[in-house]
Amino acid sequence: MVDDEFVMDMDSSKLSGVSNVFANISRTKKTNLSPVKEPWGKIPPLAKGQFHYLASIWLRAGAEPQHGIGGNVLEFRFASYFQNYMVLQRGGKGALIWGFGEPKAVVSLTFHLEWIARRTSDLQGHENSTMPKGRGHEVIVSDDGIWQIRLPPTEAGGPYEIRAWSTVSGTNLDIKINSVLFGDVWLCSGQSNMEFRVEWMMGGLEELKNASSFSNVRFMEVMQASSYAPILEPIIRSGWAQPNEATLKEFSGACWYFGRRLQKTLRIPVGLIGSYYGGSALKTWVDREGISNCLKQIAKHRPRIYDDAVLWNGMVKPLTQLDIKGVLWYQGEADSYEDHNSFLCLMPAMIDSWRKHFRQPSMPFGIVQLACPPEQKHPGWSSVRWHQTADIGVVPNDILRNVFMAVALDLCDPKSPYGSIHPRYKIEIGERLLLGALSLAYHIPTPFQGPSPAYSSRVDNKVIVTFRDGPIVLRGNSASAFEVCCGYSNASRSDSSWNDCSQWDAVKQAPRICVVELLVMVLKMLS
Repeated sequence: MVDDEFVMDMDSSKLSGVSNVFANISRTKKTNLSPVKEPWGKIPPLAKGQFHYLASIWLRAGAEPQHGIGGNVLEFRFASYFQNYMVLQRGGKGALIWGFGEPKAVVSLTFHLEWIARRTSDLQGHENSTMPKGRGHEVIVSDDGIWQIRLPPTEAGGPYEIRAWSTVSGTNLDIKINSVLFGDVWLCSGQSNMEFRVEWMMGGLEELKNASSFSNVRFMEVMQASSYAPILEPIIRSGWAQPNEATLKEFSGACWYFGRRLQKTLRIPVGLIGSYYGGSALKTWVDREGISNCLKQIAKHRPRIYDDAVLWNGMVKPLTQLDIKGVLWYQGEADSYEDHNSFLCLMPAMIDSWRKHFRQPSMPFGIVQLACPPEQKHPGWSSVRWHQTADIGVVPNDILRNVFMAVALDLCDPKSPYGSIHPRYKIEIGERLLLGALSLAYHIPTPFQGPSPAYSSRVDNKVIVTFRDGPIVLRGNSASAFEVCCGYSNASRSDSSWNDCSQWDAVKQAPRICVVELLVMVLKMLS
């Protein structure tokens, strides 16, 4: 990883979503921040320079423009992610539309299906920068230069036009966004395996070839940005777009396939927001409150906390004004090398924090299990995989409620040109996430869990493991179908150290055996 990272010019063509959002930012050098560590070694040349996090930005304190009374910016606009082709969350309390304006000015807003908006404009005979009297919603811009208007609850459909009027320094202005759909919005986050592009994944070229057939799936990507303090609105790397070969190729493969299959299943518009950062540790995505709740456990394993919450501040907190349906999370590789013991506390803390800030105590949360470890074996890999389930072995559970998992243990890809840590099987990941979402988020009865161990018993020199959700059929060489770890099953021991059982005799010597890891997805489930 190149340690010299820089803050891009906001007028750069690479930042298609927003211009001039941050004015007071410039080139800056930083080193040894955990979001950019690559503990598994060098990225293969084919991928080097192509993962977006390699061109990430670091936001200085006070970099955001200051709106409102005494501020340095006076403008009338929507917040950065309100753009043409976007998807707003259907139902609920209604979508919140917000932006910036002159303090004390009136903002008026209309919200119509596009054919109605065009007919109204035709009847007026011209584009009018003055709000028609007695129509739409009105609000006064606050002293900090922000206006907010909540639309009425709206069912899936569209396209809509959202248009707003106000004045700045006595000049009448109007702004609008078109081709807005209402549907379900999913936030896809994590590290480089979530970023892994459509064009790189197995079957990706076929997905790109047919992409334009799915115009009701829309997507955008947040800029990879770190900040010590929460920012108000996100920097957009790639604005809302309809899918085609050009727009889709660099978007998340797992996120795209999930969204495409979801749209085909539910037949409603689907919006996908990519907010991911390669090589990032979990602690960078947790807010300060969540970090503080885990400080005792973190302090046991890691002396430094200076980079905690920096991606939460720069890439998630500024999205929380949006209403979303749920979150898909693909992360953990970095923690397996650095701070895998703290993952046990941080994972539930992050989920609870995100649910609180998105105002949904039971917001559906889908996670991707760590796949095969890289060539160099590391004990933290299996620990993180176990901690992904809150040390219970299956989700949802009493700690991780309304959480579903895409098992990935069978998706090894040692020949991946992007390194074995980046398996190309993202279609399978997206499909498995879909099954969990249909069951937990949409309450459509859908089998989404593979066989899992219910209990174990010892008979003479044998251990018999009984599975639920069978039957199961071994695929390939049965001699290598299982990995077994053993240790005490005392759940109160948060710092348990699990050791591989090289011989089954070790099992006989442990009266409180706990089989904590089985390659159940190397087994083909037949229900």
